[in-house]
Amino acid sequence: MGFLVTIDKQLIKDKYHDTQFEYVYVLDYRTIGVAPTCIPDWERAALYRETIGYLETENAYIIELPDCIVNFYRITERKYEINVIDNLVLITITDRNKQ
Repeated sequence: MGFLVTIDKQLIKDKYHDTQFEYVYVLDYRTIGVAPTCIPDWERAALYRETIGYLETENAYIIELPDCIVNFYRITERKYEINVIDNLVLITITDRNKQ
């Protein structure tokens, strides 16, 4: 099982509340992109792309990152930030260790 990332629905603009997240992108050594559709710019720039699973609750989207991405970023050992632009999610690794 992959690593679960929770995205608060309040971060998603109202017109995108029916978003269905389908793709995860390895954009660079610090940035993971999550999108509901193929994003042409991300497709060209990404080192890797995979389809993903997610759950939707009343207040959040819970995105499951694949094991290969979790292992590549060592995300369980590091701090990260979540930013949302419209319905695109950027997960940025901010520090080497969680300490």
